[in-house]
Amino acid sequence: MRNFRNLSKNENEELSRKFSFLLKYNEDCTAEDFSCAAVTVFDHWLYETDSLSIIADATDDQISAWNGIIKRFLTQLVELEKPLKYKYIGRNFKQKLQFSRFVGSDDLGLYVSNLFDAVYTTNLVFVRLGVELWFEDNWTIHFKYKN
Repeated sequence: MRNFRNLSKNENEELSRKFSFLLKYNEDCTAEDFSCAAVTVFDHWLYETDSLSIIADATDDQISAWNGIIKRFLTQLVELEKPLKYKYIGRNFKQKLQFSRFVGSDDLGLYVSNLFDAVYTTNLVFVRLGVELWFEDNWTIHFKYKN
């Protein structure tokens, strides 16, 4: 059985307008197109203080704890709002977005938190929050949003 079902044409068109910045490549965007915010399990940005050794020297227990923090955060985020999945349809200037809603019987929070182990680009948006979710190395989560 499918886990996601496409939204109606009207819903999709409305969301496509709201998230039109997803059709632009990052290098083609200006500050007016979108902004990014990030959260991490650390109390500072490791690369800014040249302290990536924290990760290299971490014990298995520390790594497990960091993974747990990220997964709890993602699960709780999904409890606030169920995200929608999107995919790109078409090519080049005719490309558009197709949004779908989770209809599977599995736990959506678990699905999203497990994406952290598998992908960088989740292709998930939180409509009410107006953000796209994506991951980076070193236990960092990014949100892309329209200004």
